[in-house]
Amino acid sequence: DSNTQRQLRILVLTVGYPLVAAFASQAFLYYGYSTWLPAMTADLLGVGASSAGAMASVFQGVGIAGALVIPVLTRFTPRLVPAAVVCASWIILAVGVLLAPELLWVWLSIGAMGHAGGFVVVFSTLVAVARTDAEATGISALVQGGGYALGATAAPILGGVHDATGSWSATLWVTLALSVAYAVLLMSAVITAQRSR
Repeated sequence: DSNTQRQLRILVLTVGYPLVAAFASQAFLYYGYSTWLPAMTADLLGVGASSAGAMASVFQGVGIAGALVIPVLTRFTPRLVPAAVVCASWIILAVGVLLAPELLWVWLSIGAMGHAGGFVVVFSTLVAVARTDAEATGISALVQGGGYALGATAAPILGGVHDATGSWSATLWVTLALSVAYAVLLMSAVITAQRSR
């Protein structure tokens, strides 16, 4: 009926679109870092290709911990806790690399929590507000479609910023700005989802 349709529109506007934007930001950050970490590591630390590749693999490998820890937090703490942990991990990654690149392995280990755990937070929030399987499926398609479409632009955009400026600093400032935007969007969606329940 019209009331159900109106509630669905409100749900999509207040939770769905912020989740689309948050997931898009996360996909952009993940694919951007994944593409350029070896080159960034080699330039920032002055190491060879094999060492740079090994360092970059930390970002992927430690992500397994995020995939395990964040679901536990989601189960046993308020939804804001895992969301805050994920948001902080992305911001710490960018700030850490900007200020202390020599500790890159630390920042990559922290950031890895974000790319694995963020997926859990986004989709558990989606499931929490969807009233039917059809709603969950529809919003999930919206979130993933928009998210991966933007994520595909990360490598050329961040590479273009590096080429235009000649350093990784500007690229990292872009990732920091996007990490902050991601935090605002994700926390907003989680708070709205909690209130809607």
